[in-house]
Amino acid sequence: ENIRRKLLALQPNPPIDTSTITDEVIDNTSSLPRGACTGTLYPEDPEPPSPSPPSPTPPPSTCNDDCSFRFTLDNRQAVEQGCHWITKNRRTIKERKRRYCRKSSIKARCPATCDSSCANDRNFTFDLRSGKEVRCGWLASNKKRFAQRKRMYCKGDVATACSGACGKCDGTSNTNLFAV
Repeated sequence: ENIRRKLLALQPNPPIDTSTITDEVIDNTSSLPRGACTGTLYPEDPEPPSPSPPSPTPPPSTCNDDCSFRFTLDNRQAVEQGCHWITKNRRTIKERKRRYCRKSSIKARCPATCDSSCANDRNFTFDLRSGKEVRCGWLASNKKRFAQRKRMYCKGDVATACSGACGKCDGTSNTNLFAV
């Protein structure tokens, strides 16, 4: 059962589409068949469709951290922190996410921080007013300017493609500035 759980974690989501490989029935076979392949491979399309420019997929409607939410840390002291604290220290992000984001009450109130479907699009870039081209990570790269950058750039396609950054709290206010 432990191996199965580990393998499921490695599977792509959505699963690989095998419909274009063969018309053989694919079932829950417990052992691999031996011998020659009897399936028919589909021919390649004579003219592949022309690629259209990628458009950002809208994030789930729940990619906004609740900036007024506070939770108690798992230590002996009654210290409360907000969603922004989980990713505040680069060295402890993985451990904090593992420890706190598995709790349903925190995951539900901190989706931009905890939910992988709210991640930034790694291939997306946008132009600053100065003309410089940047990626989503730029928004949060300067903590002092994070709130200002969110107000200025987290609109339209940037808000959609950078849902991880735009949905996070800046740690200084109780307002989430994510706007679509």
